[in-house]
Amino acid sequence: MANCPVCGNSAQIDNSNTHELKITCSQCAKFAITDVALNIIPKDIYPNWSQKLQEYIRMNQSSGFVEITAARIKAIF
Repeated sequence: MANCPVCGNSAQIDNSNTHELKITCSQCAKFAITDVALNIIPKDIYPNWSQKLQEYIRMNQSSGFVEITAARIKAIF
């Protein structure tokens, strides 16, 4: 098991797609995040970025993975 890039807890991570991670995390839930989205999270501006992103993922959870793209990161933050 690896660590979730959002909350740091243990998670199952499928990195078979070179530009996207599919993550199943007990804290955050199921989500997919692109490498670009992961790199543009404004961590220095929003100290609570992890909590805010976790909340977004959980609120938008449906039967599949919540898709987190660069455009979605810009909309969230």
